[in-house]
Amino acid sequence: IQEDSRNCSIPEPVDVIVSDLRNVLPLHGTHIETIVDARNRFLAPDGVLIPGSDKIFCAVIEAPDLYARYVTPWEPNHYGLDFSTPRTLLANQWSRVSATHEQLITSEAPLWELKYDQLQAADFNVTICLETTRQGQGHGLLMWFETELIEGVGFSTSPRGSSTGYGMCFFPFSKPLIMQRHDQVLVDVDARLMAGKYEWSWQATLCDGNGNKKAVTGQSTMLSNLNIY
Repeated sequence: IQEDSRNCSIPEPVDVIVSDLRNVLPLHGTHIETIVDARNRFLAPDGVLIPGSDKIFCAVIEAPDLYARYVTPWEPNHYGLDFSTPRTLLANQWSRVSATHEQLITSEAPLWELKYDQLQAADFNVTICLETTRQGQGHGLLMWFETELIEGVGFSTSPRGSSTGYGMCFFPFSKPLIMQRHDQVLVDVDARLMAGKYEWSWQATLCDGNGNKKAVTGQSTMLSNLNIY
């Protein structure tokens, strides 16, 4: 049946549902809503979902070349032109990228684990604390996911592994964060499904080892959708 599963019905429950509605991250479009609907209406009581779970990870990345591609062209220039509006729009958008583990400037930590046999809500919010592992500049958040297809079998899109077709997500900061080893970064991430797409908000608060606040940056994809004239 070539049809949106939410618009279909079947004569009897099934033992296995196999899906891949992810994009760079599992939080993509109506992926979660579709899986929850299919599980509730189609899957037999002892049935299996493949994949069984996805876990989304995050770290701060030092990537001047990548950052320059999206933000630097709109910095103040010698011609007196004001490009603050396009800079604001681009600094509030995520992009699909490739990165290596050498570019990570903090520890990595899981944001969410999506267990598809239990999942109900499509909106997510979390606050995590990352520790800076070396001196440098933080240009944004890097996110990737790790999947378990069935017990003991899966793969990861981590920058520590082999390249995959999924890539990774780069969420730029409005300005680079000047970071020292053992600084801490308090990261708050919010993902909300609105009109069939995810709107993201991300904030990073940089503190020194004693907890003193050094810098704060915060963005939202909602700002990139504004019509600014």
